[in-house]
Amino acid sequence: MNVSGKDHSGLDHKVTIRKWRLTFCLALVTAIPAMIVALLPIHWHVIVPGLTIREAILFPLAAIVQVCVCVCAIESYRLANHCKVSMVAKIRY
Repeated sequence: MNVSGKDHSGLDHKVTIRKWRLTFCLALVTAIPAMIVALLPIHWHVIVPGLTIREAILFPLAAIVQVCVCVCAIESYRLANHCKVSMVAKIRY
């Protein structure tokens, strides 16, 4: 309870903020190297026909970002179906 007698426990979003911050940092950590690799003007060696080292590096980096976005999109879709769209979505990891 607060000094004013009002309960502000519903306003405590520390866990939600921590989850969003983790998702953002993970996407940032993988997106920056992907951009650097994509912009390097280097002749990339071919591993197998149709697959270069560049694509082999970019695929796992992009896949991590896509999983992060997919988790957020699925949760947003579920909230929209239940008419509970708000600025704070509860993400389950």
